[in-house]
Amino acid sequence: MYPCFCLLSSKNFTTASVYLDLGKITVPATFSCSITGNVTDCASAAVTNGYVIMNKDGLNFYHELTGTGTFNFITTLCSSSSSATFIAEDRTAMKASPLATATLTSGSNAVGTLNACSVSLQQFMNYSINGT
Repeated sequence: MYPCFCLLSSKNFTTASVYLDLGKITVPATFSCSITGNVTDCASAAVTNGYVIMNKDGLNFYHELTGTGTFNFITTLCSSSSSATFIAEDRTAMKASPLATATLTSGSNAVGTLNACSVSLQQFMNYSINGT
């Protein structure tokens, strides 16, 4: 079961101590959608070393970018539509995009261009020892 507790697919079978082929398990189209988009850097060039983080139904899903800065993946839906947020990260420049929100529906969903430029991913820690 998916976190929203909706049944995505089911098959009846009998337990046995021999090999059992369940065949192809298919998620109905009404419970899935494809998501596409692309990621650019501060110079509006394609980000080729990065990923997109999608938060949906309280879970984070990480998807690598292609060599041309695009992403294309399929996800499940708990109902006819679902709200999701997206952040793109550029590993080379250590930059991220602002949060983008989209409502996903069954079928194709184009998120558009995410610009990984305005949020720094660099983290620092300052400390002092004996007051210095």
